[in-house]
Amino acid sequence: MNQLVDLISSISLNQLIDTMVIKVIAGILLFFLSLLIKPIRTRIINLFKRLIGRERHSVIVKCKVYPKGRYREKGIPFEIELPYEDISEDSMPITKSNDLIIAEINRKYGRTFSPYENDLNEVYITKKKYYV
Repeated sequence: MNQLVDLISSISLNQLIDTMVIKVIAGILLFFLSLLIKPIRTRIINLFKRLIGRERHSVIVKCKVYPKGRYREKGIPFEIELPYEDISEDSMPITKSNDLIIAEINRKYGRTFSPYENDLNEVYITKKKYYV
């Protein structure tokens, strides 16, 4: 206990204030520096993920399923994720993409829709890229 009292009394008040001010200023500077570096940091992390990991693509599809020819009825909305990079007209025929979507809806939701008896409408596609 006496050693602690001797240590506190040996440090002058000016030295204590100086070290506290320096630490506060350093903390403020590091805070502002971290605000500037954050966008760069996320780009660097994504670069390393791309270099090290494997790139994966998927497509999130939101659509409604209607009975064939009855578009005035309310369709049943679904949201699914397919493990393809692109399912647009440019990459595959529409019939194949519709078959994939209906098969995934049947698998995920336990339904028994048939591509020959049901149509898709209001189809919205969002591409997603992630790294594993």
